[in-house]
Amino acid sequence: MATLTPQFSSDRMAREYVEEWYRPAAETYRRRLADGCRIGTAVTEWHELLDAHWSEVSFSPLHVEPTTAGHAFRVLVTVGAIPPEAVAVELFADAWQHGPIERIAMQRGDEVTHGTFGYTAEIDGPRPTGDYTPRVVAYHAEARFPADCGLIRWYPRPN
Repeated sequence: MATLTPQFSSDRMAREYVEEWYRPAAETYRRRLADGCRIGTAVTEWHELLDAHWSEVSFSPLHVEPTTAGHAFRVLVTVGAIPPEAVAVELFADAWQHGPIERIAMQRGDEVTHGTFGYTAEIDGPRPTGDYTPRVVAYHAEARFPADCGLIRWYPRPN
C-alpha cells in the first residue's frame, strides 16, 4: 500500500491537473488578452467565419492507389469561403492491432477551382485502406480543439 499511495493520491491528482490543464489554460488566457485581445479576437473571428461557411465544406471522391510500401490517398476538398489555413485535412483511422488511433495530416496542393484544393497523403504498411477516412477539422494555431471549436466534416461513407 505504501508503494501505491503516491500513484493514487489526491496530491498527485491535483499536481497533474495544475500542470496539464490549469496552467496551460491560464497561459492561453493571458496570450489571448495580450495586445488588446488581438489573439482572442482572431480566434473569435475564425470561429464565426467557420460557423457561417461550414456548410460549404465538401469532398470529391477519394482516390487510393498502391505504392511500393503502402498506399497514396488523394481527395479534392471544397472549403468555399473558408481560407484553407483555417482547417486541417487528415486521414483518420480507429485503433488497430492494439495500436493508437491514427490522425495523418494530408498535404494541401494547388487550388483546383475557387475554394477547392487537392490533398494527398501516403500511408506505409499493411493496414487496409478502408480503415482510413478523410476529414476536415477546424484549425487555428491558438485554438484548443474541441473546446474552442469542435467542427469536423467527415468524408461521406457509402451505406
